[in-house]
Amino acid sequence: MATTARASVRAGMVTCASAFAAANPTLCRAIFDVRPTRLSGDIPFCFVEILTEDALHTQGVQQRVLEGSFVFVVRPIENSEQVDQTDAIVDGFTEHLKDYATLSAGLVWSRLRTLEDSLTFPDGVTYPTLRFTLTDVTEMTGRT
Repeated sequence: MATTARASVRAGMVTCASAFAAANPTLCRAIFDVRPTRLSGDIPFCFVEILTEDALHTQGVQQRVLEGSFVFVVRPIENSEQVDQTDAIVDGFTEHLKDYATLSAGLVWSRLRTLEDSLTFPDGVTYPTLRFTLTDVTEMTGRT
């Protein structure tokens, strides 16, 4: 089976996040291609999610638009330290994304939305998160 757009988006996002982690090991220690079911201690870390997909078929062209997120999970620490760490991740990763306007061949994005939130993991601890959502990863192909 040929690689799907979804698999290509996920792989491109993992490549992008891995490059950021390699350049910024104190801001991101591990990358996961899906949400991990348990924490290994490598915090802060990032995982990739593909949230939604829309498809449009017109005049012999299929356009797929996916929404994917990079989710950074950080340790709950003192508020002032937390703000410094999250600001560094937001500023650093936003700048890093400039080099990844094309996630893989034929897949481009143009809008970014950032959200500070939290997730509760199976260990019962709620961890602060930063969600970077590419709201319009687009692939256009011919259709017969």
